[in-house]
Amino acid sequence: MSGALTALLALIVVGGANPDAPVTATVAGAPACARLLEQTRFLEEPEWIDHVVRPRETLWQIGVRYGVTREALVEWNELEGVRARVRSDNRLKVLTDRVPPPRERITYTAEPGDDWGEVAIRHRVNLDDLRAWNGRRPARSSPG
Repeated sequence: MSGALTALLALIVVGGANPDAPVTATVAGAPACARLLEQTRFLEEPEWIDHVVRPRETLWQIGVRYGVTREALVEWNELEGVRARVRSDNRLKVLTDRVPPPRERITYTAEPGDDWGEVAIRHRVNLDDLRAWNGRRPARSSPG
């Protein structure tokens, strides 16, 4: 694999409106999580905000970013129940007590010997998402 790979890094922090509350993260590496937490704006009272859905973003991922449930997003936006999905550029109403920083787009130039899996792990992104962001179809499973 060679050339430039572009990946959107989605570091997700789970916590409450209280910045002193214990925080857990969905990625390893305290420095990245600490930076994300520092950039998250915590609100005194929950507010309605608009969220623009990014490519390949799911209701679950959006809920985690804002500290709300998928079910709440479905209800607030009058979506179609358990099979509800959103498309890129849809706008969602979210009642939240935090405003996370925007996602970052990075460019990574693959080194000789890199493979898709190693790059996905290094940048803490889903392998299928990484392939899709770079115009590659997700690989199908095969023996070995």
